[in-house]
Amino acid sequence: MSNDTRNASTNQSKAEDRIKPTDIPREIRATVAEKLGKEADVYPAKSDSKNGYKGPVIHADKDFIVQAIGKGHRSAIVHLRNDVEFQGPKLQSRDQNNDLVNRNIQVHYRDGQAKAYPWNPERAAENQAQTQRKTVDPVEAAKEYAQTAFKTAKQRDAFVAHVQGVQALAADMAKAPTAPVQEGAKTARSIAVPAKGQDKAHAPSLER
Repeated sequence: MSNDTRNASTNQSKAEDRIKPTDIPREIRATVAEKLGKEADVYPAKSDSKNGYKGPVIHADKDFIVQAIGKGHRSAIVHLRNDVEFQGPKLQSRDQNNDLVNRNIQVHYRDGQAKAYPWNPERAAENQAQTQRKTVDPVEAAKEYAQTAFKTAKQRDAFVAHVQGVQALAADMAKAPTAPVQEGAKTARSIAVPAKGQDKAHAPSLER
């Protein structure tokens, strides 16, 4: 890596925070502690966020928008209000009417500018679960399960081989054409078979 590249990377990393952590007002930190707990972390937003910030707004004023993020909402992100552009008439109306607090939003940054969109955590969780169900490889899942379920490598290999066999059989059955059902076909009826000797008992006698 050249010196110019190193310097560019260093400058970019220094510019990632939209504001310095020390510039976050005490009042904002106090609000976060009150709403999320004293142990909650407070971070400034980054100028380029890969996945964006998702969670409810816990504070909004003329200078800052503070958003709870993460599992259990144990962290807070501080946005500069002038950086954030609200998308959609509903969210814009909430902003104009000071009705952002407790509203779930997702904020995406690019080159220091952010766009905020409504966010539905329940729908997002459902979509994620559906995606995970579709992408799960049964064989890989079997390998992971076997690591803790069986003591020996032989047992683990046998279990995985069994799952692979079942998968192959299911794939073959899915590809096999279904035989057409003929019209008027009837189910076979069972025919009574006479017991041994009964055929002779009921046979007509022959006169000589």
